[in-house]
Amino acid sequence: LPLTNAKRVVVKVGTAVVSNSDGSLALSRIGALIEQLRDLIADGRQVLLVSSGAVGLGRLRLGLSKDVVSNPANVIDRQACAAAGQGILMSTY
Repeated sequence: LPLTNAKRVVVKVGTAVVSNSDGSLALSRIGALIEQLRDLIADGRQVLLVSSGAVGLGRLRLGLSKDVVSNPANVIDRQACAAAGQGILMSTY
């Protein structure tokens, strides 16, 4: 089934799309993405956006170092960062 005939589109964006190298929001890239998704919706497609980046954005908000969240054993801090970052992403979208 060609993509041009798709009624539903799932778009997965990674951390590198939603954030800059310093961890801040990449607003211009996010804005361009949202415009493209808007066009898909205007064409009558259902769109589902799946986004990474919550942990990195939350880390900045909470003032934690990369070392803290890069340790997979540090589940509590990673969860706190994800919770803080999710709100940032949702309000941006």
